[in-house]
Formats: sequence, structure tokens, C-alpha cells
Amino acid sequence: VEHFALLCALLRQMHRVIPFAAPDAPSEQQACEVLFARFPDPQIQVGLIGHCLDAGLDELAEQKIRAIREGSDDALALWQVSELLLIRERTEEANALHRKLAVREPKDLEDYHLSSLAYVCLSKLDECLECLERGLFRYPAAGKLLTLYMRICAQRFEYERYRGVRLTSAGRRAALRTLRRHRVIEAHLVEALGYPWDVVHGE
Repeated sequence: VEHFALLCALLRQMHRVIPFAAPDAPSEQQACEVLFARFPDPQIQVGLIGHCLDAGLDELAEQKIRAIREGSDDALALWQVSELLLIRERTEEANALHRKLAVREPKDLEDYHLSSLAYVCLSKLDECLECLERGLFRYPAAGKLLTLYMRICAQRFEYERYRGVRLTSAGRRAALRTLRRHRVIEAHLVEALGYPWDVVHGE
């Protein structure tokens, strides 16, 4: 039944689970409470929250949203709740979850991806690129991190037919910051570690 519930949660069809998982529940609210207690999986919980909001069980949904917002460290659950809130035009609450996702330390590939997406939602593209770079350093073969990285970098260029590619103003700022960082590291290698100037660029 749990696999069925997960599938229904992903398809936003949680009403199909109630006859199997809570057949004796006298009301929709009590059926949802039984399902919340029976299925602790964050994706199922978020699917149930969406079902409760659709069914007019706002108080129960808000209680569960608050529990995830305040007590969950599961990146996927936080992301999915933020998506639910955005669909319902509750942007400030969704952005609060995006901020929480952005500042937490990613634990795995999925966390890096979701943290990066949270930075995008907050319009913090420089921080997003830094998070993606850390993720790509740790998971070099991560296709979805690389794809997101390339999409954001592409936004830093302007293309005009027959004139070629130019950096946007944001792209110029990012390039200058990278160049400054590179020069600071080179100076540190020369001054603090005694490297000769002709080899620091390669290092």
C-alpha cells in the first residue's frame, strides 16, 4: 500500500488511497489523519497536504505545513511544500522555505540540486553558481547539476547575430569576481608559500 500511496502522491491522486488505507474512517478529515499517521514518507505527507488543501481541510493542511517548515530537514519535502505554496500564490511563505533550503548544508546530490534551485527562486544566481560548483566538485558526473550550471551561465551572455557573444553586465561582474579571486590565490601562493610567479598560474 505504501508504494501505491507514493505513486498517488506523485500524481496528486491521494483520494485513491483512502479506500485502501482508511476504509473505516467516518470523515475525510479522519481519513487524512489516519494517512498522515500511517505514511511518514515526506513525499506522501506533501501529497496529503495538497489533498487536504484541495478538499477544504485547511486547518489540518496548515498544521502539517507548519510541522514540515519548522521541524523537517528533508530537502525534498521542503521543496515540495514550497511548490505547493507557490501554486496557491503564497509567495512569501514559499520564499521562506527557499531561504531555509538555500542556507542548509547539502548532504547529497539531490540536496545540492534543490539548494541551487532555491537560490534561483530567490534570484541569487551568484550563490546558486557557487552551490553548483561545490556540488560539481563533490559529484563531477552529476548531469543535472551541470545542466543547471550551464543554463545559469548562459544567462550571463548576450548573443547578437553577426556580432558574436558578449557578456551581460551580470556576466561581467561574475567574470571580474572570478579574475580577482584567481589573482588573490596567485598572490597568496607567491607570498605565503614561496611559489615562483611563472608557475602559480598553473597551480
